[in-house]
Amino acid sequence: MISLPAVSNHEINPSHHETIPETVPAADRPVCMCSKASAAIMMHGLRDFTGQAAARSAGLAIFTLSSAGALLPLRILAGVSGAMAAGTQGFLMASQQIGTETRTQQSLVAFCTLASALAGGGIAALGCTQPVLTLGMATLGTVAASYLRKTASGPEALETCNKAKAGVFLLTTVAGLTLASTVDKEWIRSNTDFPARTLGVVLESFIIELCKSSFEKVGPSIDRKTLTFEGRVRSGLMGMAPYVIATGILNGYVSGTMQPGYDTHEFNLLIAPLIIGAVANAIRGISNAAAVYSTHGHEAYRRSGSSEVLRGHMGPVCPDLPVVYKKSCIRFFLSTCRNAVYARLRDHGLSIVLASSIAQTVYAGFAQYRDLIYDVAEGDGWTEPVLLSRPADASV
Repeated sequence: MISLPAVSNHEINPSHHETIPETVPAADRPVCMCSKASAAIMMHGLRDFTGQAAARSAGLAIFTLSSAGALLPLRILAGVSGAMAAGTQGFLMASQQIGTETRTQQSLVAFCTLASALAGGGIAALGCTQPVLTLGMATLGTVAASYLRKTASGPEALETCNKAKAGVFLLTTVAGLTLASTVDKEWIRSNTDFPARTLGVVLESFIIELCKSSFEKVGPSIDRKTLTFEGRVRSGLMGMAPYVIATGILNGYVSGTMQPGYDTHEFNLLIAPLIIGAVANAIRGISNAAAVYSTHGHEAYRRSGSSEVLRGHMGPVCPDLPVVYKKSCIRFFLSTCRNAVYARLRDHGLSIVLASSIAQTVYAGFAQYRDLIYDVAEGDGWTEPVLLSRPADASV
């Protein structure tokens, strides 16, 4: 993200002499399949670490170089980047989850897009934490409201659920902003390096997603797309603890202790802590791939007509740039929110180690579902009931 021997599809798929029902749990599969799955799972960690190390190094270089620039132009560039990323994310999620068929829906989508863009610009340029809490509450509330669609009994009920999601988003946005503004009245961070750090995150996020799109099929791999939305939620929960713990320890405590006792933008002082932190992402890749493989063993979480969860080596592919852009926006926005929380904690007097540990741990909880956020932005969601129309009475 060292190249392993290629594993062909023939090697991964069981032969006709050992037919394996798709309903067999992962733990009960033959040893040969488990060994191939283990190789695929480890490759996820290796690819993630490689991509993270390269991206973090490039992002740090931009951060170091940008820190020498004038503050105002840096704030403007950072603000525009944040507004574009958050606005894109807000538009994609709102248009898919609310709809754009009516004028009312279009107005709500426009409001969500504008609110997200303003929040993203403020967070990226000034390090405001109030929008972070606001959007966090709005996102959680909207996801909870979207679950109502599973209980819908007809088209009218589905439309009511869409309106409920929009209403919940508006109410939680207002409530979150009011609460955040009451608790924290400081909107601008004292650390003048914050905009430069934001610009570094722009490049870092893009390189990571570019590597993922290009090299995700290099070596054997686990295909999460073979799971239903509920299956991906379940596998995310299964992989949550290892990633959150690893992020808190490696990205937070260990990385914090390796830094000098003051905030700096010097490349040689920050490169080692950043590379150490990339190990946490390798752990995330391994634990998530293992969780997907395990979840695929349960028929209830397997997407209808899905292919084998194990994929053989297919080699590098041409990256899908629109997808790379969308995923980069999501990654960048989450990372910038993490940096804003860290900067606020530092302004509050916390040490680098403690502030980093808190910010990284909170960030990991949201970042674990980064791929699921993209799925929602593409229109995916909870499996809904099949609505059957009653045939008209022929006697009428």
